[in-house]
Amino acid sequence: MSQIPVMLMRNINQSAGLCNGTRLTITQLGKRFIEGQVITGTNIGGKVYIPRIIMSPSDSKWPFILFVQTHSKEEKMHTEWIR
Repeated sequence: MSQIPVMLMRNINQSAGLCNGTRLTITQLGKRFIEGQVITGTNIGGKVYIPRIIMSPSDSKWPFILFVQTHSKEEKMHTEWIR
């Protein structure tokens, strides 16, 4: 599995450096945990394990929030034009 970069959207464990905005690369998806390596913050290079827990509101139509990040100005202009 190739390393997948992600950003935490919630504080999970502040003492382990798993705070809102921390970036990780996902190295393994387990049945009960997600293994990652920290790429920002004070714990750079550290291996962390995030338990798989449901963190979505029960009253929401969608179980997660989607975000998009463009890589170039042309793509951003194209996306705004489509709207």
